[in-house]
Amino acid sequence: MEILTGMQSKQPELIMQLSVWVTEDMELQDLYRTGVFEQNMRGAINAGIRVGAYIVTQAVNTEEAVEEASFIVEKCRGYNVTLPLAIDVEWAGNSYEEGRANSISASTRTDVINAFARTVMNSGYTAMAYANKDWFENKIYSGNLFSSCKIWLAQYRNTEYTYGGRVNM
Repeated sequence: MEILTGMQSKQPELIMQLSVWVTEDMELQDLYRTGVFEQNMRGAINAGIRVGAYIVTQAVNTEEAVEEASFIVEKCRGYNVTLPLAIDVEWAGNSYEEGRANSISASTRTDVINAFARTVMNSGYTAMAYANKDWFENKIYSGNLFSSCKIWLAQYRNTEYTYGGRVNM
């Protein structure tokens, strides 16, 4: 669970992790079925906290990105989701070899993000891409992302941002 501080709101905000890829054959672990996601969403909303959700992607093509986006949209229906639905495209696993999407090209990764974002936006939600500075500069063609897709930059230091691209939080 990530606490957001960059949305410029006086109301508390959360974006909760919805699911992770956990098995060798890339079976989607549905945290919704365990009740964790549902319990956290209800609890946050009941406490007056604005919510969104993110998914740690392992999509290696646009078809899988649409599947992941459809999954997160479906799980968020029925909740008052006012923050973005995000795709986290950073490393998966403990090594380069572990995450199946770790080695896709910047062009493919950009296409994956855009397919996810298009699906989320067509469903009436705000889309967001999450990655660190290195990924936005070297592993994603950031200038080719949809302008309506928000950017969540992970650059956690006590210094000013050094990333030169657009950032929403």
